[in-house]
Amino acid sequence: MVNLRSAARLFNDTYETETSGPVLVETPSLNMRIRTPRNFNDVQEYADALMNGDTLLISYVDLDEASSTRVADYLTGVCYTVGAKVELVTPQLVLYVPNTVGVERPGRRNY
Repeated sequence: MVNLRSAARLFNDTYETETSGPVLVETPSLNMRIRTPRNFNDVQEYADALMNGDTLLISYVDLDEASSTRVADYLTGVCYTVGAKVELVTPQLVLYVPNTVGVERPGRRNY
């Protein structure tokens, strides 16, 4: 099991430890890429990684709101296309996982 709350601290040292972020519970193999995009041009690399079955942890802290929305919309579309899932860790830290990876959020039912 991988607790993603500790990953959030990589991007924000004031992240509260009491939050109930997602936990990876099942995966045959995991290639995780942790990225902080600087602009929309970075999104193609992330889309390719998702299409190859990699897990992405994306921090949106360095993007303005418009660019952040554009990147998130694009990656959400890729996830829809390949059957991947999107999990919010914090408002500016998002996990994109292929359907072969199980994600559980404490306090939430998973089906």
